[in-house]
Amino acid sequence: MTPYEYKLPVSGEAVRWVPLKVGQQIDIQMLYSGTQVPYQAPSLLAARIVSIGAKTGASLSDVRDWDENDYAALWEEVEEKEAERARLVRKKDAPELVLQKLQRAILDAKEATAKALRQLDQSLEAAAAAVAASGRAGDSPLG
Repeated sequence: MTPYEYKLPVSGEAVRWVPLKVGQQIDIQMLYSGTQVPYQAPSLLAARIVSIGAKTGASLSDVRDWDENDYAALWEEVEEKEAERARLVRKKDAPELVLQKLQRAILDAKEATAKALRQLDQSLEAAAAAVAASGRAGDSPLG
């Protein structure tokens, strides 16, 4: 999957992230289940991060060093994008399908137009040939 890109509002760092696979999310949730340590959410966020600036990946300590507004803003971005992605994927006609249908309709219209132009050319050639043939015979259809 192509990573999402987001610029943290306070630090200005560029963050690239991807949604978690189900197994990754389960592993992190199990790691912190039954504990009072509030690191589950930051760990889930860190696991999504592909890169921060030039640095590949992110650790829990990287996320812990952020300004709270950067942390909250990225969480909001993640929740918004993942919810949007879920809505689109679960629809019968996701935008990709609508785009494919539109592209197919455009191709069909171009093909129909080309066919109609070929038929028109053939009709004009036939009419011109008929006019030329009748002119040679001495009786012009134009009177």
